[in-house]
Amino acid sequence: MKTFLKIGLCLLLAAGFTACEKDETPTTGRVKVSCKSSDGLKSFIIYTDVEPPKNIIYSKHNPREDFSVDFNPGNYIYTFVKSSGTSTGLVNFQIRAGRTTKISYNNGSPTIDYE
Repeated sequence: MKTFLKIGLCLLLAAGFTACEKDETPTTGRVKVSCKSSDGLKSFIIYTDVEPPKNIIYSKHNPREDFSVDFNPGNYIYTFVKSSGTSTGLVNFQIRAGRTTKISYNNGSPTIDYE
């Protein structure tokens, strides 16, 4: 009888450990940037959400192809700088944990879409 009790207890413990899943809560979010432009972009810059933006946390020169970057959740500011030296202006956006933020630039008009 004691043997069955020991085996049952071992099986119960094994089932309990198996049922405990690792907590896989995402801690970062992703930014996907798509550049479909004919007006020559010089760079894409992401700043921390501070007015005026001072801290550049990401910069991509000549953003001709699509790319993606992972960031911590929070509020950020981005701008596209054209070859002429002018920019598209500062645009606020948000990174959410486990989600994707899509930024598209299509011939002068940037858009943001959240997934």
